[in-house]
Formats: sequence, C-alpha cells, structure tokens
Amino acid sequence: MKRCALARAHNAELIEDAERLAASGYYAGFCFHLLGGWPDGELRQLADGGMVDWTAKLLGNAKEWLLISGCGVEGLVALRREGG
Repeated sequence: MKRCALARAHNAELIEDAERLAASGYYAGFCFHLLGGWPDGELRQLADGGMVDWTAKLLGNAKEWLLISGCGVEGLVALRREGG
C-alpha cells in the first residue's frame, strides 16, 4: 500500500484503529493523532484532527464536511526542554 510506503520513507508508523473510542463523540468518522517520541521512550500526542459535521449542520447541507486539525505547541516546547 502507498500509505505504508510513505510512512516507512519518513521513519513513521501508520496505525489504523477502526474501532477507536477516543474522540468518537467529537470527530465524525476519520480522525488522526500525531505522536512524538520523547527521550524517555514515551510517545505523547502532539496533534490531532479529523472530519467534523459542523458545516453540514450550520449550512443545512449534509454534503458539507470539514477536515480540521490542531497542534498543541506546549508539547513541542516540552520536547525541546527535555532534550528531544
């Protein structure tokens, strides 16, 4: 699969969890989480995003979906402070 090859080329891991419970009440369907490795070996979430139906509800059009994402800069700052 192309997705897996792209992840490998960038030393990243792609995991699909079709039965996820995290953020299931917030994102409608597809969502992603970007994790970063800390010097202690722990993985911490740096960013997330996914599909939301806010625009469909706002405009009264079921075809209007929006992909949103956000990055918590405090995680990047913490990583920098810890020597990552």
